[in-house]
Amino acid sequence: VRFNGGTFRVTANMTVPNSTNKFTTSFTGATSTSTGTFEVLTGVTLTIGGANAVGIKAYQGDAYTYGYGDITVTNSGTVDVSAYSISLLQAYATGVDAFTNFGEVLVDNSGVIDVYAGSFERYYGPVAIGVTAYSGFGQVEVDNSGTISVAATANSSIIAGDTVATGVEATS
Repeated sequence: VRFNGGTFRVTANMTVPNSTNKFTTSFTGATSTSTGTFEVLTGVTLTIGGANAVGIKAYQGDAYTYGYGDITVTNSGTVDVSAYSISLLQAYATGVDAFTNFGEVLVDNSGVIDVYAGSFERYYGPVAIGVTAYSGFGQVEVDNSGTISVAATANSSIIAGDTVATGVEATS
C-alpha cells in the first residue's frame, strides 16, 4: 500500500501477507508531504509475519534520500509480529518502525505490540524490537501506556551474532 495521504484504519482482525514492502510513503512520485496514518482500533489485531517482518513501517525518505515529513503512529489495538528463519537468513521482527531524517517522530501506543523472532540459523541470532523510532535531526517521542512484549529465541548455537530482544529503541 503506497500512502500519499490518508489513514489505514484496521477495524477488524486481519493478517497481512508476507511481502517485502507492505506499506510505504517512499515511492517514485512521493513528496515530502506524502503521509500515511495507521489506526489499529481497540480490540483489533493486525498480524504480520515472515523471515523479516515489520508490523507498521512508517518512513519519510531512507538512508539515501532526505525525509522531511513528520511521522505519527498511534496504536490502541494489537500489532502482532512474528519472524522465523530456518535458513541462512536472520530472523528480524519489529512491531513499529518509524523513520525520518529531518521531521518529528511520535509513536503513541495504548494497545498491545507483541513481537517474536526465532531462528535455527547458525550464523546470526534473531532480532526482535518492539518500537524503533528515529529522526536524524528532529524530535523523537515514544509514549507507551499499553504493553510492548518482545522475545527472541535462538534454537541452535550462534556463531557470529547475538540474540537480541529490545522493547523501545529511540534515536535522534
